[in-house]
Amino acid sequence: MLCLSSTLADPDGPPHTHTLENLCKDLKESIDDGTFFGRKKILDDCSAKSLPPDQVKAMEKCRSMIPLETPSDVEKVCSDIKSHEPKFNEARSCFKSNSPASDAKKTFQDCIKEALDKE
Repeated sequence: MLCLSSTLADPDGPPHTHTLENLCKDLKESIDDGTFFGRKKILDDCSAKSLPPDQVKAMEKCRSMIPLETPSDVEKVCSDIKSHEPKFNEARSCFKSNSPASDAKKTFQDCIKEALDKE
């Protein structure tokens, strides 16, 4: 979920967030260590706190392009990375084209960082 958060916050960010394989690895680790739903809540809460409603809807639309909202979604997508990679790239393009203004992006990133530091 950290990779997903990073991808949402900055689609041009660190290279480790640029592949579905790395995102799957991160999501599977969060499922295994029991932080998956907590991190999803952080992502949702920080979006609601940091972004205007139309931006939240745009981000939800992008997230829906490659559903990774539940452990079973993660298992389905990550068990066949090759066939889901095009949708992942489409979602990344969606995030990039719907990227929030820099002040909202910073607020979102700070919210995510603060929440993760409390974990």
